Amino acid sequence: MDNDTLKNYLTANSQVVTIFMEKATTFLNQKNEQRLAARQFNEAEINRQAEKMLDQVIANIHDKIAPTPAPKRPKHGKHS
Repeated sequence: MDNDTLKNYLTANSQVVTIFMEKATTFLNQKNEQRLAARQFNEAEINRQAEKMLDQVIANIHDKIAPTPAPKRPKHGKHS
């Protein structure tokens, strides 16, 4: 399962993506209010930043649940 598949699965089967995006957007808007008026992001940029945060979280989740390869065992051969 890749990151996009995981994201689609979470979107279709839970509210986690919706809740995360709401909280991320709120956080980014609050942070944006502290910026100088001339440097504030528009709504599209806020949404891009929130999507970027979501993608990072999805990648982190994916890395934690992805199966890891079994450690290689030393071969028991003849010793010289």
